[in-house]
Amino acid sequence: MNKPLSLIIEETKMKTMQVLNQVRHESGLPAYLFESIIANVLLRLREEKSVELQMDLYTMQQKQEENKEEGEK
Repeated sequence: MNKPLSLIIEETKMKTMQVLNQVRHESGLPAYLFESIIANVLLRLREEKSVELQMDLYTMQQKQEENKEEGEK
């Protein structure tokens, strides 16, 4: 049985917070400096998201074209 998306999201949030807290603790950086690091990470993640979206759109269009061509045969 596949795990529900809601559980995957919640587990991922919890793991992410655990790792962030561990890294922050190990670095000894105050929150106001750590915030800028997180902002930079978020910026990079958003860039990756845009690339993924473009790739998903391209893949979907390719599949639609293939289905259209198969339907014409």
